[in-house]
Amino acid sequence: MARSSGLLGRLWALARLPFKEQAVYVGKDLQGNKYYEKLADPRTGHRPSRYVVPPVDDKVTPPDIPPEWNAWLRRRRDNPPTEEQLLQNEALALRKQALAKEIKERDDMERMERHGQSSDGNEKRQGALPKQDESRTSKFPQYDEFEITPGEAAKKDTADKQ
Repeated sequence: MARSSGLLGRLWALARLPFKEQAVYVGKDLQGNKYYEKLADPRTGHRPSRYVVPPVDDKVTPPDIPPEWNAWLRRRRDNPPTEEQLLQNEALALRKQALAKEIKERDDMERMERHGQSSDGNEKRQGALPKQDESRTSKFPQYDEFEITPGEAAKKDTADKQ
């Protein structure tokens, strides 16, 4: 049945308003998203539902929702997260990001030292890979004892014998 958009439809919507299921405000996250829960209504057969309302009518994407609230929305946890839990988990995430940055910097330094560059960017040759021929376009190191094209040495040997 199509909805009436005229005066009769508006009156019908106003008459149903007191019987409409009401959402309960549950909480707010650090980004300003508000979370609501509609309770089950056995009279109408509606199941309970949970949803989020973003601040300033922005569209909320799943990465914008903290994992704790996402778990609550998907019914993986019964109780909504507290502000203390949100702050603890945000501090933990910031600490992990700082540690990851330190590890990446340390790995970059080790890689540079291993491949023949000092930390100031100057080249060191001790224990480094062989110097590449800059006339070639290949980015791979060239070794004298290995063939570039397989079978090239065998062709030269047969040509020399003839």
